[in-house]
Amino acid sequence: MLKIYVEDWKLLDVDGEYITDYKFCSQAENASNWETLNEAKGNCVLLDQQRIEIRSSEGEIHICRGFQWELRAQGDFVIFCTVPFVGQVLHPSRGR
Repeated sequence: MLKIYVEDWKLLDVDGEYITDYKFCSQAENASNWETLNEAKGNCVLLDQQRIEIRSSEGEIHICRGFQWELRAQGDFVIFCTVPFVGQVLHPSRGR
């Protein structure tokens, strides 16, 4: 299993429906950060509620689940999940 870190996200308006488009990276130093543990924990819960799908180069689909936080050397926090492959995000999550 490989770690992928939340790098960025943006809210998109697609025909009046809002979706969240996520971007992941493989290194903690390139990831988005949260200043407090409570912020990181809360966002882990929110990410687990989304249906974030990635696809491998062979076409296999994986739904990202089990988001966790990690303390970086700078004293801030990053969020990651483990996946069986590094892939492309398929379907951005629908905003609530």
